[in-house]
Amino acid sequence: MTPVGFIVYRGPSLIEPGVEIALVVNCVKGQSNNEKTGPLAQSWIIRTDMHPMDAIRSDMDTAICGRCPYAGGKGCYVSMQPISSVWRTMKAGRYAPETPEAVAAELVKAIKKGTIRGLRCGSYGDPAAVPADVWLPLVEAVRQNGGKTTGYTHQWSTDYSNPGYIADPRLRGFLMASAHGAEDAKRANGLGWRSFATFRSVEELRASVRIVACPASPEGGERRSCSTCGVAGMCSGKKTDEDRRADVGIVVHGTGYVRNRALKANTGLMRVAVEATDT
Repeated sequence: MTPVGFIVYRGPSLIEPGVEIALVVNCVKGQSNNEKTGPLAQSWIIRTDMHPMDAIRSDMDTAICGRCPYAGGKGCYVSMQPISSVWRTMKAGRYAPETPEAVAAELVKAIKKGTIRGLRCGSYGDPAAVPADVWLPLVEAVRQNGGKTTGYTHQWSTDYSNPGYIADPRLRGFLMASAHGAEDAKRANGLGWRSFATFRSVEELRASVRIVACPASPEGGERRSCSTCGVAGMCSGKKTDEDRRADVGIVVHGTGYVRNRALKANTGLMRVAVEATDT
C-alpha cells in the first residue's frame, strides 16, 4: 500500500519528555484544502498514546503545545477534523516511518513538479516539541529549491513553555514567536525572534509599530495565501541577525465560541505584558 504520508519523528516530546509524540508529514502531493496556507505540505505533532481530542479535554496536550494560552480548549482555532483524521490514519499504519532526509527528498520532488509550494511546520502542535535536527533537513531542502516554509512556536518564552524548557535557538531561523499584543511581540524581538502576534481588534493591530497585518487575513485584505506570500514569505522566521523584516499580526479569529475564549485569553496576556514592561 502506498503511504499517504510519513512519520518523520517518533520519540519523546522535548516539551514534556515523558510523553511519546509523532511528527507526521502529509499532503506532499498537494492534497491540502487549507485556503489560508494554499498548497503546502502539512506537518502534525500529536501524542501517540491518546486521541487528540482526549488530550485536549484532559489538559494533556501540554506535551505538544506547552502552555500555549489557547491549549486545552481555550481558544485554539485549528479544526479538529483533519487532526482526528491524521490520528486515525497513523493508527491504521498508513504513514511510513522515514528519515528527515528521505522526506526532504520527497518534498523537493513535489516542489519541482509544482504540486506543492513548500512546507507548513506545525499544522497542529508546537514545532519546538520536535528536535531541531529533524526539522532542519526539511526546511533547508524546501528553501534551497525555491519553496516556502511557515511555522510558529510559543516555546520562546518561559511564560508559555513548560518549566525548564526553552526552544532551541536554531528554530528562530524558520519559526515565528507566537506573541499576544505589541508588548509581547517586543519581548520576543528582544530575545532574537521575529514574531507573529494576535490582537483583539483591527484598531489595536494598526496602532502597533513595525507589525503588519497578515496578508491572508481579512484585515490584510486576503490578498495572499501562505504559499504565495512574498519572495521569502512573511512568516519564515529570522533568517539572519540582519533580518529586519517587520513582525506580522492578526486579529483573533475562529468560530464565535473559540474567538470569545481566545479574546479572553488575549486580554489577560496583554495586561500582564504591559505590567511587565512598566516595572
